[in-house]
This record gives sequence, structure tokens and C-alpha cells, in this order.
Amino acid sequence: MNRVVVPVRYPLSPGSKRAFREVRSVAAERNAEVIVLHVDLYRNGRKVRRSELQAAVDAEVGPIPAAEYVIRSGYLFTETIRGEIEAQDAETVVTGRGRDAVWRRVLSGLVRRRSFAATLSESVECSIIEVSA
Repeated sequence: MNRVVVPVRYPLSPGSKRAFREVRSVAAERNAEVIVLHVDLYRNGRKVRRSELQAAVDAEVGPIPAAEYVIRSGYLFTETIRGEIEAQDAETVVTGRGRDAVWRRVLSGLVRRRSFAATLSESVECSIIEVSA
């Protein structure tokens, strides 16, 4: 079965909400199972439960058919997501483009900063859909 991974933040960020709205059509079009992935970063010290994540998604966009909710712990957000994409043998990743903090926008003027999707595309072999506003 085809799998679509949707990496999200919890509480849901605006980028995560946009990704959920897109993933419905992508999953239907590709007859795919949806893997909703949240990375609990060790440095944040908060444990998110799958039931919390699913309730937030259901409240925001309604239940997603054939969805599995996965929470992984890790130090590095991108590496943890890459590992889950490979473990799930996903064909597609749908991610929302987030708004950068002011300090990141200033720094990006000094140093070329790449998007999460661009960074991820170098290390996984699947299609990546980045949803913007």
C-alpha cells in the first residue's frame, strides 16, 4: 500500500494545518495510507500522546481515513523524520511551509537558508509536496 507521511508540530502550527488540508486529496488521489508523524524533541521535555495529536487533528480538519498517528522521540527533527520515512517506505511526504521567526528571516539574508523540504529531498527517495499559504 502507498504511504504518505505528514510531519507535524504539536500543538498544530499553521503550516501543519495547511499540510492536513492537502494530504486528504493526495491520499485519495494515490490511494494511500496517511502516517501523521510528530517528533517529540528530547530538549523540549514534553511527551505528546497519540490520542492528543489525533484529537487536535480531528478538531481542526476532521478525521483522516486510514491514518496512523506516530510519535517519535529524537534530538534532530529532520533526521528523525528521515528515519521514519525510510522505515515506513513512504512514497510521498506532505509538509507545510512554516513562517520563520524574525531572527531567522534576518539571518537568511546573510546566509542562504534552505527550506525543510529542500533539505529532506536530498536524503530520501520519495516525492515531497510543500504546501504554502
